[in-house]
Amino acid sequence: MKLQEKVLKETLAQAASQFTGELDISLASTVEEWDSTLLRQVLDVSMNVRYALSDFEVILDKEEKVAGFIDHAQWDNCQYVVISETDLIQIGVASGWLSAAVHIQKPCHQGQKDDAVIELTYNIDKTQTRYLAGFNIAKRSMIYLVPVGINVYG
Repeated sequence: MKLQEKVLKETLAQAASQFTGELDISLASTVEEWDSTLLRQVLDVSMNVRYALSDFEVILDKEEKVAGFIDHAQWDNCQYVVISETDLIQIGVASGWLSAAVHIQKPCHQGQKDDAVIELTYNIDKTQTRYLAGFNIAKRSMIYLVPVGINVYG
C-alpha cells in the first residue's frame, strides 16, 4: 500500500470515529520528499474533511453578530437525567461550544423538552452576557446556547 493511500485510510477512520453520517474527504495537496535528518520518506498531506450538519439555527444580535445557536438534530432521543453543572460544562467544552471560563448563574433544571438547562454568563468585550445552555444528556451533546429571553422550544 502506498503511503498516500495509508494516510487517506487512517484519516477516514479517525474522522469516522468522530462523526456519524456521510463524510467527504478530498486531498488538497501532497508533498513527498526524503528527510535527510530522519532518513526516511516524509509525506505532507493537506485534506479537506466535510461533514453535513443537520438543521442548525444561528441567532444574531442587533448588530448582526452571532449571539447563539440551536442544533435541532440534538433534540432527538432527549432524556433528562440529574447531572451536575460541572459535568454539563465539561460536555460543552468537549463539544467546542463552551469555554471553561463560563460562570454558572442558576443550577441545572429540566427544560420543556427533557433537556438539561443551565443559565451562565460569559465575559465578552468587557460586558457580561447571560446565556441559556441546553444539553441532551443521552447524547452528551449541546442542543443550544442562546441569550436569555430567546425561546428555544419553538
